[in-house]
Amino acid sequence: MLTDAFFDQLSVCDNDHEILVKFIKLIDPSTNEGAFRHAVENQFGGLMGLFAASYSKLARNNAVGENLAILIKYMQIILLRTMKNKIRNRDLISNISHLTEYLLLRNNSCSLERLEIFLLNSKNFLLKEEIIATGTTNGVIFHPSSIIKQIIDNSASSFILVHNHPSGDPSPSSEDVFQTRELNKICEMLSITFHDHIIVGDTNIYSMKANGIIQ
Repeated sequence: MLTDAFFDQLSVCDNDHEILVKFIKLIDPSTNEGAFRHAVENQFGGLMGLFAASYSKLARNNAVGENLAILIKYMQIILLRTMKNKIRNRDLISNISHLTEYLLLRNNSCSLERLEIFLLNSKNFLLKEEIIATGTTNGVIFHPSSIIKQIIDNSASSFILVHNHPSGDPSPSSEDVFQTRELNKICEMLSITFHDHIIVGDTNIYSMKANGIIQ
């Protein structure tokens, strides 16, 4: 029988895997702990990768299965909603780590490259996020005019571009770099602040700003 002391101990546990396994075992006592831990670390790349994986990928995994896949996807939705609240009503540029955590959790299950824009107001608060274009498994083409239109239509002061790499490697392609630099030139001419273009992989991100591709 579970007690308050059990949950008090769990609340101060530093091992996220241990907490998850205990929870999973309560839901499905037949779960093979060793196989599940191995799948989390070696097949999904850790907890973030587990939560971000698609339902179909989880359900096909022998250590997870359909029932736990359903549970994990519900947990992902709850986590996403919590993280989304963290990026609302605050300076997103000063709290960029909240955005990257949100993107890593959400974008890993996408099988096609998808370009999104995060529109910000003068305080760098999030106004809106919008999908601009959906591409193939290894590329997405965008037109600067569609991005400028979003900025004008929403009276935004600045923006961040985001797209995912289904391959899991966030390193930019030559086309990614070229399109970003061309867009940056247009933004400079129009005095629009282009904060960053972030590429999302399985377990990490690539920042065009941090790597000097845009200033």
